Parts: sequence; structure tokens; C-alpha cells
Amino acid sequence: MNFRIFSYKTSHEPTRRKLSVLFSLTILWLAVLTGCNQDVFVRHIDPSQRDFTIKEDGDSLLIRFKSSDWRVTAVERKGQRYYHGIQASTSDGKMTLGDFTIHLRKNGVKELAVTFDPNFSDAENEVKIFIANNYEEDSVLVRQPASSGYDLEDLVWSEEVVRLNSWNEIEEAWGLCFKNQTPDTLWIEKKVFEGAKRIITFTGDSGFGLYGGNLDIPVPDGVLTKDNTLKFSGERADYRLSDTEYAYKNDKIARMFFPPDSSYTKCYRILWSIDAYRVGYTLRIRNRSTGNVLSIEGTMTSKSPNGKSFLINEKK
Repeated sequence: MNFRIFSYKTSHEPTRRKLSVLFSLTILWLAVLTGCNQDVFVRHIDPSQRDFTIKEDGDSLLIRFKSSDWRVTAVERKGQRYYHGIQASTSDGKMTLGDFTIHLRKNGVKELAVTFDPNFSDAENEVKIFIANNYEEDSVLVRQPASSGYDLEDLVWSEEVVRLNSWNEIEEAWGLCFKNQTPDTLWIEKKVFEGAKRIITFTGDSGFGLYGGNLDIPVPDGVLTKDNTLKFSGERADYRLSDTEYAYKNDKIARMFFPPDSSYTKCYRILWSIDAYRVGYTLRIRNRSTGNVLSIEGTMTSKSPNGKSFLINEKK
């Protein structure tokens, strides 16, 4: 009796072999793809918006990113880049861009909050924010309109006045010397406060005074009272963060005489008594376009003759 031994092959075996080959080809194809296209692994920043327009008198905006992998690398204004390097883990960052300030603040892992100061200049303000990760760099442009100007809302002066000099501080103003060799006595009159100036300087927590804005405000007199308090008689000044000179008005006359047939030179010197003080203020201004009111705190420094003078004569 003859026996035959048969070897059976399942019908699934060719399918498995095909799948194995297909899987190997797929792996090879993916390797080729990833070798040629780095975007497979790139975490794109992809800001929610790349162009913003904000209000002229200060505003805030929120920028959202597709990835949590981002950092602020620089901010550009008027062609100049300011490098900051704010990481995603940073909670807050203040950047001074020349005469302008912004605040950058992380608001969650995928959001950047930016706060802008008012634009007080008569030119449009453009700020470009650069964001990057290890794979790419992106940017966001923010436009802020030029200032429409401001009007005075109100002004409050502090009750605390600081005198910056002693009561008897004097300043030599001018002098006149003459040798009278004529037979007649010579009399010469001259204004005591000729050329005198009052110097006013404002400092403040805002860039408004850098541009002035043609804002004319009432200010205290240059002369303090005996108990070092302010008094007002209608004087006004331009609001500027710089020394500004104003003519000191006083018509007081000095009358000088020179004796006849003099064998010597007679000289006169005029000395002015000076008041200098510092006082705080709170200034509120209203934007002509938006109607919003901005509050500014600062100090005013004043230096001025106080009306007292001394005439000294001597022989030479």
C-alpha cells in the first residue's frame, strides 16, 4: 500500500508576503520624503494675523500662534531693530523703542499680548514684531495713526512745593563801567531785569511732552509766597519735556551817575534775587479724535528772578 505525503499551503501566505513588501516600500518612501521635506517636523508659528491697525491714543492686541514653540526675537521701529529675546516662558517685557514704549506679555503658551503707548507724534507709527523658533521666523506689522492732537481737560497742582535754593540766593546779572572825564555829571538809566528769563521744565510719565502738541497750560508764578506756596496771576507755558525760556517782565529802572572830571572808573553791578522750586502736577488731556482722556503725572521746575535786586557801585 503506497502512501503519499502532501504539503499544504494556506491561501493567506501570498497575501502576507505582499503586505510585508508593501510595508517595507512604505517605510522606504517615508524615509525619502522626510529626507527631502523638513516641513514634516516643523512646528509652524503661523500667527493668527500679520497686519494690525490700532488706536492712536494707546491700544492692546492679542496675537495667537499655531504652535507653542515661539519666542519674540526683535522689534523694529523707524528702521531700527531692538533685540529682546522674549521666550515663551517669559511673563512680561517692557521695550523702549526710542521715544515710544510697548509691553510684551505671554498670555498662555500660544498667545502674545502687546500693549502700545499713545502715539503723540504727527507721523504714523509702524512697529514690526519678529517671532521665531528653531525652524522659521515670522513677523507681525502693527500700524498706529498719527496723533490728532489733545486739548486740556484739567490740571491739578500738588500742595507740596519744594524750594530748590536758599532765600538769599543771588545771581550776577550785568555790569556797567565808565570813566567820566567831561565837566558834567553823567546819568545813565538801564532796565534792572534786562535780558532776564524764567526757565520752566516739565518732567512726566508720558512721551506727550516730547512733542508738545501745542498745548498751552496755566502755570504758577515764578515767585513763591513767603510761606513757600504757589500763587497764580495768569502766567502760561508750553507743555514740553525740555528747558523752555520765557522773558521775565519787570520794568524796574536802575539810575546810575558818574561824577564829572573823574580820575577813576566807576562801575555798577546788578544782582538779581532768584526763586527756584519744584512742584508736582496731574495733567489730564482729551484726544480730539477719540475723545478719550489721558492722565499724566509729573513735576514742573521753575527758576526765575523774584523782583528783588541789588545795585553795587565801586571804583577802579
